Amino acid sequence: MMHLKNITAGNPKTKEQYQLTKQFNIKWLYTEDGKNWYEEQKNFQPDTLKMVYDHNDVIICIEKDVSAINPEGASVVEVPDITANRRADISGKWMF
Repeated sequence: MMHLKNITAGNPKTKEQYQLTKQFNIKWLYTEDGKNWYEEQKNFQPDTLKMVYDHNDVIICIEKDVSAINPEGASVVEVPDITANRRADISGKWMF
């Protein structure tokens, strides 16, 4: 299961990324250990829940489709799609 922590915007790191930024104004997102959010998305499983939590560990987004997530300023964790995990919501009362 994936766990990407403290995702923030950063500068393009390759010539290709720079060109994409220049052409399409793309914002690059990186984890605290330098992983590219867009490249890491392919490593998430399609049959799991992806929970986004903020710097206070409060769950702010829950999705099955990782491409629907904008994790800037937060962290993303992948958890099994089981009843207990589906009970969580984004009311601000659930924490990771």
